[in-house]
Amino acid sequence: MTVLSHQTIYSLITGKKPMISIAGDFEHLIQPASIDCPVGDHAYRMYASSVPQETESVEEVLKGAAYDFILRPEGTFLEKGVCHILPLAIDLSLSPSFYGEFSPKSTVGRNDVFVRVITDRWTRFDTTPNGYTGKLYLEVTPLSYPVRVSPGLCLTQMRIKEGNERYSDAELEKLHAQYGIVRDNDGCPLDHKRIEIRHNGVFLHVDLSTSIVGFEALAHPAQEVNLSLKDSYVPKDFWLPIRRNGRNTHVLSPGRFYLLRTKERVIIPPQCCAWMQPYDVGSGEFRSHYAGFFDNGFGGEFGTAGVLEVRVRDVPFRVYDGQPICHLVFEKTDEVPRKLYSRELGSYTQTGPSLAKNFKDRYEAWVEEYWR
Repeated sequence: MTVLSHQTIYSLITGKKPMISIAGDFEHLIQPASIDCPVGDHAYRMYASSVPQETESVEEVLKGAAYDFILRPEGTFLEKGVCHILPLAIDLSLSPSFYGEFSPKSTVGRNDVFVRVITDRWTRFDTTPNGYTGKLYLEVTPLSYPVRVSPGLCLTQMRIKEGNERYSDAELEKLHAQYGIVRDNDGCPLDHKRIEIRHNGVFLHVDLSTSIVGFEALAHPAQEVNLSLKDSYVPKDFWLPIRRNGRNTHVLSPGRFYLLRTKERVIIPPQCCAWMQPYDVGSGEFRSHYAGFFDNGFGGEFGTAGVLEVRVRDVPFRVYDGQPICHLVFEKTDEVPRKLYSRELGSYTQTGPSLAKNFKDRYEAWVEEYWR
């Protein structure tokens, strides 16, 4: 199996028998090993989230909508805590050997907007059956604060895959020896004995040792976030900084949303991509990551810290410094992409953790001096 690379995705759009159909300019949507999926100009306000039955199209599901409305170019308000369905401006006509997998864009996850792709007659979120032909639809539910969404905005991204081949543990050991895929906060590759390579991936750990260990979303921010705007919002209007305590632990409360960081910096080599998966639920009833795709070239030369989008379920949960919290699985691409993750193709290219790109001072906010 392989994940299709930038140039292969391009050929699936421009070939004589396209597998991917997008109206208008599309080249800016193609990432190293994924394609951003723009929303159309229509939305439906739903009573509840759901997936279609095996005999049901999404259009039939939409007949149960409370109402529908048009997305305006300047941005349309989506209510907090309300499920909406937005048809995507992209259609698929995949051959039987290919299928699609989806993950929220990083900016969407860091704003606590819960998005999932649904397709006709398929009872799973964020994936298509092999050979899927049809339209794509996106469930959008803002959870911490309302947002504004415009036509053409990309809230999710898709990988086209064939099979399910991942790097083995031995291959990951070699990859680390060659590239130093896991690094410390100074950008130095970790010794092989200090990294956890198991189950075809690398386990990453939460960092509660810095002055600002993360953020908790305010319960009632005074405004919404327009997801199309960059460097536009003041962090203190939406976030409460979490400071390190003497125990290097923190108790997470049910129903609250947190941004934390990994102890490790990560580098994704040119020939592969990665997918961050939540850590084993047997270690705690919490979700540690919503936006999971890491494209080829992520991390640059010195690595980038991972940002964890955390919610716990049912009961308060204590996390401790160095606790394993997520699993980074590496997957092979069919070719080294023509373009790698960079300042031109990515929004999170510095070494430290970052708030969503919509916020001012999004890197500086992780330092104590910023809040004095």
